[in-house]
Amino acid sequence: MSTTDTNPRHTLWLRTVLAASAVLAAGCVSLHRAPSYGQPPAQTAYTLWVGPFAVRTLEPLDEDGVEARALREVADEVDAILGSRPVHDPIEVFLFSDRGRYEQFLAAHRGKLPYRRALFVREGARRKVYAYRSSRIARDLKHEAAHALLSVRAGTIPLWLDEGLAEYFEPPTEDRHLQPDHVRELIRLYDHRLWRPDLERLAAIDHVADFTRRDYAEAWLWCHLLLEGSETTRREVVAAIERDGGRSLPQRLALMAENWPNRVLEHLAGLRVLCEQLER
Repeated sequence: MSTTDTNPRHTLWLRTVLAASAVLAAGCVSLHRAPSYGQPPAQTAYTLWVGPFAVRTLEPLDEDGVEARALREVADEVDAILGSRPVHDPIEVFLFSDRGRYEQFLAAHRGKLPYRRALFVREGARRKVYAYRSSRIARDLKHEAAHALLSVRAGTIPLWLDEGLAEYFEPPTEDRHLQPDHVRELIRLYDHRLWRPDLERLAAIDHVADFTRRDYAEAWLWCHLLLEGSETTRREVVAAIERDGGRSLPQRLALMAENWPNRVLEHLAGLRVLCEQLER
């Protein structure tokens, strides 16, 4: 797909989005300080308000469309599971109409932004999501919007918890937070003696560039267990996020009389059975 766009409305909006940018957070990483993009010109863009999200587009967006539904869904799920919290400043969502225009955005920051289908960027108190319409737009928006909502609640939280929760909130509600690909990958690795649950190792990873596919899967599994395994562990997650952004959660779990690696493996085995049932 060509990344050349001669439509002046599209070009003006894109230039406004890119105008003052020098250093950005990539993927799911956020910066405390970054230049502001400013607002798209009113005559070239539309805004649809969806709960705490201000969705910026070049064409009118259906308030009952897949994108708006995904954003409502993730906001409701985060509130239901982690507790309702007000969002005083809107989270901006810049939705590109296709991959080509989105890649123009990435190309302007070559060397600073790795390729992602969607990005969450934190600029001080401002939180922004960038995505383009695709067959995965609902999941992409839910994942990045979850990062934004978590950032509103706790600022910067540990990478494993941030990614684990975003993976947890990513699937459609009817999928019950399941990630079958993660289940299959972890079982394969465990069967070949290439992986065992290790929260201490996972929590020590500070940079998203070092976070592997296995790490995303394990982070999701820990969050799935902690949020759905019992009300006690769910409350512990919520309390840790409110207390210190979740940094103390591994230490709090270590104080419980639990064999956590075995608990995680038992949970994984149960999810394997559930996934197989759902796939029949």
